[in-house]
Amino acid sequence: MWYCSQGMDRDNALISIRPRIPHIETETTGKEVLHFQNTVLRQVIKFQHDLILDIFRQFLRVRKINLNDLDFETRKLKIQQVFLKEKVLKASLEGIIIGHFTVVEYALFCVHEQEIRKRIRDIIKQRIWDSMEELFE
Repeated sequence: MWYCSQGMDRDNALISIRPRIPHIETETTGKEVLHFQNTVLRQVIKFQHDLILDIFRQFLRVRKINLNDLDFETRKLKIQQVFLKEKVLKASLEGIIIGHFTVVEYALFCVHEQEIRKRIRDIIKQRIWDSMEELFE
């Protein structure tokens, strides 16, 4: 019983720190993964936004990738290439999201792992694109 009560405390704490996103559609009857995306992934990714940008900045620094002098479209293309090639970066970014799932959410993730991982990467990539000015300050 100790595990269950500890797990519930952790789950409640995780849910309580997630930012609310009022304009996201949560009524997605019959679309389990889309509902999961809108009620879990987007909140967790928003919560982890600053860390996502810091991880990406550090990756660029370590790999000596300079995107500062590139125009928006070229930056976007380079970021797309990074997400296609860099397995360690993708795993790190996915891990900081998955680590904020409750036990029940993780069970659903396991059932739809491939599709949810793709959604995590796509949302993170979009957030990086949308935050380019912030990223390259």
